[in-house]
Amino acid sequence: RIREGAAYSAEIVSADLTRLNRLGQFDSIETRIQLMDDGSLTLIYLLRPQPTVLAVQSVGNRALSDQDIAKTVDVLVGTPIDRLQLERGARRIEELYRKKGYYLAQVAIDEDELASTGILIFRVREGERIKVMDIRFEGNRSFSPDEIRKSVKTKTWFWPFERAPLDDDVLEQDVAEVAKFFRDRGYLDVRVDRIVKPSPNGKEAIITFVVDEGRQYTLR
Repeated sequence: RIREGAAYSAEIVSADLTRLNRLGQFDSIETRIQLMDDGSLTLIYLLRPQPTVLAVQSVGNRALSDQDIAKTVDVLVGTPIDRLQLERGARRIEELYRKKGYYLAQVAIDEDELASTGILIFRVREGERIKVMDIRFEGNRSFSPDEIRKSVKTKTWFWPFERAPLDDDVLEQDVAEVAKFFRDRGYLDVRVDRIVKPSPNGKEAIITFVVDEGRQYTLR
């Protein structure tokens, strides 16, 4: 906003720097002032362009394909490197793994490769898929856990036959099925949620379905 011939204003220059930063296209922005012999000054904005992403790759992923990961992150090739966006992409990949039962999955960005070549590499450590050791119910007063458990597709681990991996998508379906179980029996206001409690080593978990039955409706 500052113009040639206008009086120098530190507030206007500061606001200029803020607007330039918001563009997200520069790695660093500085100002310099040169005093001239006639008492005027020259204001210089030093802009260091933000490096751009030349390619996006993933390494170490076996349970998820490169295509699955690419759909999850919104980092575009040819756009300036945005650290916040990169971290958000890594966390989204971890969330995708958790939905598949990999609660130990960790995703890191190869900073050296990014700085030297501009190639963004997500390095994945999948870990082990978490096992369901027990399924519990809370808040159910009208029906026993054994009756409700028949509606649940998630299974508990039983050596050596049942792997029983935790899958968030299946859990969401189970929540809906438990709610349907109660609604079919007149509990139209029922609310159901689930709690996943991983073990300290992160390899096992206990699933608890929390039920708020509400009142039972009868046909007049």
